[in-house]
Amino acid sequence: MSVEDVAQVLEMRAHAPELTAEHVAQRARQASVLGLGAVLCRPEHVRVAAEAVRGSRVEVGTALDFHARGGPLDGLAVLTNQARALVDRGATVIALIATQQRLEVDGGRAFAAALGAVTTAAHHQGASSRAVIDVGRMDLEQEIAAAKLCLDAGASLIQVGVWDGRRANFGHMRQLRRALGPRVLLKWTTPVRSIDVLLLAIAEGMDRFNADVGSLLDEARSRAQWMPMAVPLHGWDYD
Repeated sequence: MSVEDVAQVLEMRAHAPELTAEHVAQRARQASVLGLGAVLCRPEHVRVAAEAVRGSRVEVGTALDFHARGGPLDGLAVLTNQARALVDRGATVIALIATQQRLEVDGGRAFAAALGAVTTAAHHQGASSRAVIDVGRMDLEQEIAAAKLCLDAGASLIQVGVWDGRRANFGHMRQLRRALGPRVLLKWTTPVRSIDVLLLAIAEGMDRFNADVGSLLDEARSRAQWMPMAVPLHGWDYD
């Protein structure tokens, strides 16, 4: 992998509550300069983030239910209109958060219908959808079932673990990729702290990552000067 390849699998987090619109714009501009995969922000900051990355390939992602992720979902018509409005403001990725409470309603069918409606609305306007699975109270079997439900509902990317709760460990992510197959992108919420961990995670089928972007790209640039950043091969380079 080149330094540019590493940058493209990283996402800039710009959704902390203390960030102002100007701070979000600064991070979005940084994401554009570095060539990151996406900048992630709150719904109210979508427009300013989109303006900051205009002309670049950086995606602008937000969670539709960012401020009510623990509560019941709105109706399908409301979710559809909200998704369309966010895409109109510049969002290219619309996420819906899957909590255990939401997945228990009607055996998960209600959440699947909601995610399906969001996916359809996003696709009609050239955007994509993702599901963010809150694994806080789930075991591995429940995580896999939730991920499969989100895959069947049309999510283009599944993110496991939310930013303010328990996150899936590396072993769980390996199992999730094996259960899901190659049809969907998979994001590990736990921030990646070294190039070696990043490369191993990619080898295990993970596609997008959080990180201290500046530090990780500095490490990538340093590494590229003295040895290749090669993704290891399972069964050849490691067991």
